[in-house]
Amino acid sequence: MEANQGALWRPTEREQRAYTYLLSILDPHKEGTIEGQAAVPFFQKSGLPDAVLGGIWQLADTDSKGHLTTQEFNVAMKLISLSQANRPVMLSSLNEDVGLPELRGISWQQVLSSPSTVSLSGTHGRRDSNTSSTGWTSIMGTAAASQVSLSEAVVSLKEKQQYTQIFEKSGPVDGAISGAAARTLFLKTKLTNEQLGRVWMLADPHSEGKLRLPGFIVAMYFIRRIMENRNIELPRTCPASLWRSAGGDPKVLSPLGSMSQTSLTSMSTPDLADTQWDVTKEEWQRYEQFFNSLDTQRVGYLSGDVPVNFFLKSKLPESLLSKVWDLADIKRSGKLSKEEFAVAMHLINARLLGGQIPDKLPATLVPPSMRRAAISSSSMQNLSPTLRPVSARDRVQLADNLKRSTSYAAGRSVPTSMSRTSTVRSTAMSPPLESDELTALQTQLRQMEDISRGLQTQRTETANQLAQASTRKQELEGRLVALQSSHDVEQRVNQELKERLKSEESKVAALQAQVSDANKRLSVVSAQHAQLEQDVHRVQTQQAALAQRLQQAQADERQMHNEIGALEQRKQMLEQKLVETQNQITQLHKSNQ
Repeated sequence: MEANQGALWRPTEREQRAYTYLLSILDPHKEGTIEGQAAVPFFQKSGLPDAVLGGIWQLADTDSKGHLTTQEFNVAMKLISLSQANRPVMLSSLNEDVGLPELRGISWQQVLSSPSTVSLSGTHGRRDSNTSSTGWTSIMGTAAASQVSLSEAVVSLKEKQQYTQIFEKSGPVDGAISGAAARTLFLKTKLTNEQLGRVWMLADPHSEGKLRLPGFIVAMYFIRRIMENRNIELPRTCPASLWRSAGGDPKVLSPLGSMSQTSLTSMSTPDLADTQWDVTKEEWQRYEQFFNSLDTQRVGYLSGDVPVNFFLKSKLPESLLSKVWDLADIKRSGKLSKEEFAVAMHLINARLLGGQIPDKLPATLVPPSMRRAAISSSSMQNLSPTLRPVSARDRVQLADNLKRSTSYAAGRSVPTSMSRTSTVRSTAMSPPLESDELTALQTQLRQMEDISRGLQTQRTETANQLAQASTRKQELEGRLVALQSSHDVEQRVNQELKERLKSEESKVAALQAQVSDANKRLSVVSAQHAQLEQDVHRVQTQQAALAQRLQQAQADERQMHNEIGALEQRKQMLEQKLVETQNQITQLHKSNQ
């Protein structure tokens, strides 16, 4: 059923343009198939884990044939977009509205703004050659097999320059970075401790517990190869060609396992599953959701007002929340990682349930992956107070001391009561002071009072500045709330306008259809009109001819009437003559008789 969904799904016009552009890169000859060796590094540009990409490949490659058709490639790209948007990676989700896949080196704004995008008309072909590659894992292996053997490896100049820049940014001391600094950097790659340990053994042949530039380049080289292929086999010793290309002396290279136990320990990380932690699994899942919702930039830590405002929702006093922050900020970095945030939330919830905030973070509450950092932090507490960094809690305590004290010595506070007691005791137990000594003490006392007044003035100014900062903060928070509200309103208005635009576009489309029908009917009527005009002209011509004939007939009729009148007159004359003639005949007869 899902396979049919993938075959029947069709991308939007925008998605089709984007996928067509990507296909023009992977399939320049328009063969209609995407081979696994080309797809693996291309898919990895998405930044998704190999396990996720493997699942996407299996969903897209419906027949497990080891390559993708054009339609299957489109499905894979849409599944990558769904995964990057934290949506369900399923074929049934293909119709969800998400952005285009984010791929390193691809700027969709530039691609889609161009006048035309490369168009592919290739068929959905398949490979003719026989292959045994039926999945992502085997494809990864094939891609890795095409690389140069690690026993003959060398680091390219470009890659070496990249690693050198990273090394310089890591703050090397005497030409080397410490094991702790390297460990922090390498753990960001998400490789296992075993893999990182093997890499360290290859990169630190002298078992120094730190990495110089050649060793760092070698380590980064192997880490990158492992990230490209998790199943890669590392050599037992660092290849001389690789060490030499990294700028090191290949004369002394340690075999696998010759590293000192100290270096191994510096690279190891306690396993969270095997170490007790007071934050339960259920708590961790809940706190992780909170953290992810607050970490909108996905930087991996929270700082500034974001966590503070979130903690203030607990309604606990700010002094307690300050104490919670100091306990949770194990690294003393001024920001909270996900595990440190979970510690803070655990302490807050424990206080809300009636518990107490401890003065010192219990060992079982320190995240297992940070317990070495906690040990280093606790050892820092043993340093001289002048050297140890001042935490937020220390600053609160110092402020309280400033409020309680009324006189200060140079660099430390001396309560007035204590000063007076000492003066009385010294007077009772020692001989009378000389006038010079008394003058010196009075001078010292005046100096102390001047210092006290100066510090009090400074405290007042600081309090005023703090009040101004608090007022400014409240103003900014008010503006932020107003802007957020305005943003929400604008968003709703934009959404309504989009819906109205969509409705108006539908109406326009309907009107356009009606106009098209009206144009068709108008064409028919126009033809009929032309025909009628022709008929009218013909009838008018016939009418003119008939009118002319009628006029002629009327003229003939008038002439006939005139002729008939003339004949009538002649008839009457003839009749009169006849009557006269008859009368004459009658008279003749009479006369003859």
